[in-house]
Amino acid sequence: MRISLTILLLAVAGLLSACPGSVAMPLPAGSGQGDYIGQFLDDTGTLVLGTFEMDIEDTGAMEGDGKLNNRDVKLVGYFDGTRLEGWISDDLTGFTGEFDGTPEGNNMLGSFELQAEDGSPIEGFWDAGPDN
Repeated sequence: MRISLTILLLAVAGLLSACPGSVAMPLPAGSGQGDYIGQFLDDTGTLVLGTFEMDIEDTGAMEGDGKLNNRDVKLVGYFDGTRLEGWISDDLTGFTGEFDGTPEGNNMLGSFELQAEDGSPIEGFWDAGPDN
């Protein structure tokens, strides 16, 4: 599944703009906007597989980058105030997978799944806290 990050961004923008009567509204203050620093964990939640930084804009748009198993990855998605839905993409292979989460207090918690070069899934959890 090789999908470029640009195509994904255009698809998300197209879907959001295609909603009749939709107007981009900023998130209410304190709804999760800001910069976060996080870590990727294995599927048991004990082994750290890498780190990342992400930024959630007032509009809910999320972007970030990091390292997962020593590979550069990009994050992109949308946060509606209660749920983050997005994608993780391996810069080298172009493989793309899911990156989803929810707020937990001041932090964000979630799960990810990305295909490795050998076709096996790399999956686990992630957690991120505010970059103060």
